[in-house]
Amino acid sequence: MPNELSYEVSLERSNQIRADLPQHPEKYTMLTGDRPTGRLHLGHYFGTLKSRVELQDMGVHTNVLIADYQVITDRDSTDNIQDNVYNMVIDYLACGLDPDKTMIYTHSAVPAANQLMLPFLSLVSEALLQRNPIVKAEMEASGHELTGLLLTYPVHQACDILFCKGTWCRSGATSCRTSSSPAPSHASSTTATARCSPRSTRCCPTLRCCPALTGAR
Repeated sequence: MPNELSYEVSLERSNQIRADLPQHPEKYTMLTGDRPTGRLHLGHYFGTLKSRVELQDMGVHTNVLIADYQVITDRDSTDNIQDNVYNMVIDYLACGLDPDKTMIYTHSAVPAANQLMLPFLSLVSEALLQRNPIVKAEMEASGHELTGLLLTYPVHQACDILFCKGTWCRSGATSCRTSSSPAPSHASSTTATARCSPRSTRCCPTLRCCPALTGAR
C-alpha cells in the first residue's frame, strides 16, 4: 500500500489538483507567506509571488502570512522587523496581490492564531518534533542551540495552516515525507496534529502536500 505522505503519491495528487484548479478553484484554500527577515527580490517574484497572484485571480481562497513571530526562532535581533513588514506589504501590492481577494496578515496582528499553539502542543509528541527535518535544518543554519521555540516551530506552522483551514500546501520535494525517510515534514506534522485526536478532527481539514505547486513557504 503506498505511503500517503510519500513524494510520489504527493506528486500524483498535485497533478490532479493542477488539472482541477481551473474548473473548481473555490474548492481550495491556500496558505502561503514569508518571514520578514529582509527585502523581497526578483527571485521571490518568479519563485512564488507571480504564482500567488495567478491563483488569487483564478479564484482560490488565498491567505498570505507575514510570519513576524517566527523571525525570533533563529534571529538575535528584531530591530528591522517592522520596516521589513511594511516593505513586504508594499511589494505584495505592487506584484498584484489584492486585499479584496487575499487575506494578508501578520502573526502579531491575530492573537487567536498564536493561541492555537497551546492546545496543539498537547496533540504531538516530543519524538515527532525531534525527528522533523525542518527543525534540524533551521538549527544547523542558524548555529543556535535547540530552543523550545525552534523545537515547536512545526507546531506553529500547523497553527498557521489550520487556522485558516488550509486544504493544501505548496511545497518542494524535501517538504514532503519521502518513501525512504520516516522524518516528518511540516505537512505531515500538520496532518498528524489535525488527525491524532477527536478534539481536532471535528474542526480541522485534511492537508494535502503538493510538490508540483512549488514556491511557497
